[in-house]
Amino acid sequence: MNPLLLCSSLLENEGTFPYYYIKNNITNFINLIHKFDGTEKGVSIDIKDTLNNELFSNISPNSIFNCDNVVSFENKTITYYGNYKIEFPISNSETIVLKSANDEIIGNINQKQTNNNICSILEDTLRKAKPMQFPYSTFSEINTLEGRAPISLLSANLYFKDNLTYSNSFEKIVNDCCDVVDDSFLPLCNSTNKIKFTVEKCNEETETMKIRFLNCKTFEDDNIIKNIKCTYIPFTNIKGILITSYSIFSVFSEIILIVIIIRLVRKLPDEYNDLYNCCRQYSFNNILFYCSIVNYNYIKFGEYFIHWS
Repeated sequence: MNPLLLCSSLLENEGTFPYYYIKNNITNFINLIHKFDGTEKGVSIDIKDTLNNELFSNISPNSIFNCDNVVSFENKTITYYGNYKIEFPISNSETIVLKSANDEIIGNINQKQTNNNICSILEDTLRKAKPMQFPYSTFSEINTLEGRAPISLLSANLYFKDNLTYSNSFEKIVNDCCDVVDDSFLPLCNSTNKIKFTVEKCNEETETMKIRFLNCKTFEDDNIIKNIKCTYIPFTNIKGILITSYSIFSVFSEIILIVIIIRLVRKLPDEYNDLYNCCRQYSFNNILFYCSIVNYNYIKFGEYFIHWS
């Protein structure tokens, strides 16, 4: 294949990349800057980040060596030498072979190893690894824990937090990891007999109370009852408002009726004083009597209203 094309494929990605060479049985590293001017691909030497750069003292930091079929110090050209390797001129009579330190062959094209490539390697390694319970069998929640990978999630969140791309605090990240572990080890409610639960407040709109399970978890398609009907009518519900309004109206109506009766009796002639004294003496008893009637009507109305609704 054409050395020029192979050299260009090796310099596919722009940026600074480490290379190494062996001189006098000593391995030395050098950083090359991949550059692309629109027509040609080449490299320049990053002198300030390169150790043992005496070998490149004859080369100006601004010099760019472009890919070509042959290597030439005078024409400032480099060429492809082998897998991950380029031949680089350091003088008119001497060249060295530089090998990339972090490139890999992907689909017969030399490319920089990306984060997706790294993750695919880790996923493949984890897929082939033996499970935690090997060679013994354990409870099924271990498989759930392995699938959700809370430690990997913790490491990823800490990494992004340190790189200022994740806004959550360290405490929040650790708590999220612990929540995943706790939830993974919770058994299913339909597979356990000792279920602990609490009942939340009545929902005013649906008139149901949600059951919150404490030591197990449920799913949408299981047969576990998750809501029950309210045992009382909230005051803010339309039924509660109507019943309360009816009760208040009835009490005030009876009180007004009692006051009217007492006033009418007081206006009777003197020969009816005994009747007035009787009404005054037993007015409190009358109020209790009428209130009992109101309460009875309130209860019967409530029963009828609930049954009707």
